[in-house]
Amino acid sequence: MAGKLAWLHQRGDLEERVVIERLAVTKAQINDLELPRKPIEESSATGTGGVAYNRRITEWEQEHGAGATELNALEQHPDEFRRIIRDALERYTDLDLPHKNDRRGDEWERDVETIVDERLRDAGVNDDLDDLAAWVEDFNEAYADVADVFERLRGMMDEDSPIGEWESMVQEVLAETEYPVATVPEGDAALPTDPIYDSSRSYAENKARIDRYQASE
Repeated sequence: MAGKLAWLHQRGDLEERVVIERLAVTKAQINDLELPRKPIEESSATGTGGVAYNRRITEWEQEHGAGATELNALEQHPDEFRRIIRDALERYTDLDLPHKNDRRGDEWERDVETIVDERLRDAGVNDDLDDLAAWVEDFNEAYADVADVFERLRGMMDEDSPIGEWESMVQEVLAETEYPVATVPEGDAALPTDPIYDSSRSYAENKARIDRYQASE
């Protein structure tokens, strides 16, 4: 897996940082949970590959003892298996991320409000507010007599009216306004300090770490 990831990274196809760490089965888990071992089947091939494989089994058992523990041995301890997976995932989970999204959204809205207010002020839109207020007052008076002057009110709301011209000015200003791009905050979750593979390392560094891992396990 590490080799494939290293090749993808070298080719430029790995856009995100990727790390590999061993969750199970570890020596500590084997000892603490007293996980069973089973004999390692040797290769029946007589060629170089079979001989090399069997020699590797011999060397491994000389260092670690007879037999090996398979991953499914943890199925005897389902609660512990779930805890191992849950704890591993929680290390990569930023529980504060929803609040960060909310805060970033609030910041973006405040930035947009500020930009809109500044653009409208710079364009002089607010200079016509007194005239607009007078028009609104006149409109309200006319609306009180809506039964008699309904047609007048309708005419007062066309594009040539003060409110129509003011709305057109606002729309033109906002149409030319550039707004900030909303960005999603990155979560802060602690990565393993010394993973088996880390795409942020060089090929040589990852190779050396994998060699140390294989030698110890």
